[in-house]
Amino acid sequence: MKLATLLSAMLLAFMPMANAQTVTGSVIGTVADPAGAVIANAQVQLINNISRQPREYRTSSSGSFEFGSIIPGIYSLKITQPGFKTYEQQNVTISSQERVDLHTIRLTVGDVSTSIEV
Repeated sequence: MKLATLLSAMLLAFMPMANAQTVTGSVIGTVADPAGAVIANAQVQLINNISRQPREYRTSSSGSFEFGSIIPGIYSLKITQPGFKTYEQQNVTISSQERVDLHTIRLTVGDVSTSIEV
């Protein structure tokens, strides 16, 4: 009986650590113009290359974006903002518990129909 009680107590003690484990990652970055000024409210899409399911985000007033709870895999990033060329980055690899920092992405001034692929 003592052994069963001890084992139950140990399992309960380690339960919070098991819940702390996560299998998702995240992607962060900042969007700026060619001069380095941040671009607020730009549309950022993170698209899973297998399921083609997009996740969308609008940059904050500081030009930053963050996608959290991303299932590990390979993604494409697409950023659009009126007055700038569409930016696309292929093969963004996200691993479990990884925080991928894309740093500052500078958009190029141009018409809406032009796009840049990296």
